[in-house]
This record gives sequence, structure tokens and C-alpha cells, in this order.
Amino acid sequence: MIYFEHTLLIVLSILLAITTYFIAKNRKSILNIEKELEDIFDRVIIMHFDLNGVILKVSDAYEGIFGFDKSDLIGVTIDKNYISPSKPSKPIWSFLEEEGHFNGEMQLFDNEGKPYWMHKQIIKKYHSNEEHTGFISIAHDITAIKLYQEQQRRIVDQSRHALMGEMISMIAHQWRQPLSTLTSITSHIRLDNELGRVEKKELNDKLIDADKIVMHLSTTLNEFRNFFKNNKTIERTRLYQLVKESLKLIDFKLKNIEIELLIDKNFSFETLKGEYIQVILNLISNAADALKDIENPKITIELELTDETVMLKVCDNANGIPSDIIDKIFDPYFSTKSKNGTGLGLYICKTILQEHLNGDIQVQSDKTGSCFNIISPR
Repeated sequence: MIYFEHTLLIVLSILLAITTYFIAKNRKSILNIEKELEDIFDRVIIMHFDLNGVILKVSDAYEGIFGFDKSDLIGVTIDKNYISPSKPSKPIWSFLEEEGHFNGEMQLFDNEGKPYWMHKQIIKKYHSNEEHTGFISIAHDITAIKLYQEQQRRIVDQSRHALMGEMISMIAHQWRQPLSTLTSITSHIRLDNELGRVEKKELNDKLIDADKIVMHLSTTLNEFRNFFKNNKTIERTRLYQLVKESLKLIDFKLKNIEIELLIDKNFSFETLKGEYIQVILNLISNAADALKDIENPKITIELELTDETVMLKVCDNANGIPSDIIDKIFDPYFSTKSKNGTGLGLYICKTILQEHLNGDIQVQSDKTGSCFNIISPR
């Protein structure tokens, strides 16, 4: 029974390596599977060490990946103080002593100092008499996946910076008129005071007006703060209200644009409210930018329901997206706004919907305009 479990764990580890490899390589043609499998086994390092951590055997893949002579490892004691970045609570050796196995990540360096990420699984090794004699370590290269994840993190960070700039711009637009009015009130109070014609009732009325403006500024700030806070709680919300909140945040860009809402005011569904609003904001903002030089500009926001999905359509009459670029608009860093665009807006919309909201986004376009369809589960 011990041998069966022992062999099964090794097979599962190698299958995990195969799966990881294909994810990283995006699954090439089936005609290349044999060559791919050879490459996979060339990237799997199998190591045997005894109960004291002394290395007994190492597979040839070690030399192929790291460029060191594997014979230099034989007889060397592993670093018992090494802590896995994926399990930082205690050293790997402590996991082996206390639990008898380990499953996590390690970062290692080749003979030129180049970093590699390995996923390592360590299991017990038994002698023929079922005596526990040491451990077998099976590690496969996950560097490609880690590099991809790092790239995704950089893109998300850049999008957050871009979003922060947008937020500051939105707040500035929302505050400009109220601040101007507040300045006018205080100027009148100061002038009346200098001329000695301050009347108690008039002063009280102006102070009340000033308080209302300050309250409005505070409310506006809270609306933005609630939107941008990192709230990952799924909640039931009315879609119509969600869209209205989005329009309010960006109304400074919609002054001369007709907005048509074709949404059941009572329909509600469950979603991550802040992230859904971020998608709507991006699409409405893009539509407003595209409509700058269009006569009778119009944005239509329409709800279409099926038994399983909620589809919110954000449409404009901005003469459509050229056919030679429509397949690229969801790619990171692709922008039609020259130097003024980050090229991350639609990419982030797609990422949010696919990875956070279990949904998707589609685009339809012709010479009259474009529709972006936000699809999420009902």
C-alpha cells in the first residue's frame, strides 16, 4: 500500500508538471506533443536525500536547467533553514519533520545567477522492508508562469495609477463649480462686512448655503472613496442604480451627450459592486471620448436578460471601430487615443469580468456605432 501511494504521488507530480507546462506554452499543436513531453521531462528534477538531508541522487535535468555538475551535489546536506516564499510560516525541513511532506515553491539560481522558480513536492521514501529511509523531491520549472504573473501584476499596478489619475480628474470636475459658488458666498460675506451692512438673517442664509455646498463636497468624496475601496464582497444590487451611480461619477464628460437608459429599475443581481462600476465607467468614458466630434451624440445603455446571464449593452453612435483594429482593442497597451491613452482600459474591463466576475465582454461595431456587451452570470 505504501508503495502504491508513493508511486501515485510521483505520477501525480509529473502530471502536474505536464499541466503547468502546457498552460505556460498555451498548448501547441498536438503534432508536437511527443517533443513537448521530452521537454517536460527535461525540466523535472528528481532528488533523493536521506533522513539527515544528505543528497543521494539527482536527475540529469538539474544540469540542464542550472548548468551545475550534479555530482557536486552528491553528499551535500540541504539547507534546513530554507523557507519557501509560498509557505513562509516555517522552514521546509520543519514541514518534513512534522508532517512528512511538503508542497510549495522555491526560487533558485543557475550558474550565471539567473533566477528560476520551481514548484517542489517532497514525499517520504521507503525501503523494501517499508522502512522510512529518506525523502524524494520532485521539482518542475514554473518560471514562465511566474514571469506571466509578474507581468499581470505590473499591468494591474499601471492601471491603478491610471485609474487614480482619472479619479483625481473626476473629483476636480465635480468640485469645480461648488467651490466656485462657495468662494462667491464667502466673498459676498466679506464685502458686506467691510461695508458694514451685514444683516443677521442674510448672513445666516449664506452660511446655510455654504454648509450645503460643503456637505455636497463631502458626499461626492465619499462616493468616490466607496467606489475605489477594495471591497471584495458580493452583494445584491439594483442594476439601474449601479448605472446611475456610474453616470453621476462621470457626468462632467456627458454634458452634451444624450443618455438613454433601457433598464428595468427593479431588476437586481449579485456582483462585486465596485468592480462592476469600474467596467461601466471605462465603457461610458470611452464612448464619451469617441463622441467628441459627432453630431447629436448619444449613449444607449440597455439591459438584456436570459435565464442564465445578465447582459448590459453600452452603445454609442460614434461611427464604429475600424475593422483593422477591432480584434486588438482588448489587448494590453493598445490604444486609439495616441499619447493620451494608456491602452489598459478595455484590457482591465476584460480581466475584471473574466477573472473576478465570472463573466466576459464582447464588442459589436458597424458604420453607425459600437456596442460593448458586459456579460455576467444571473
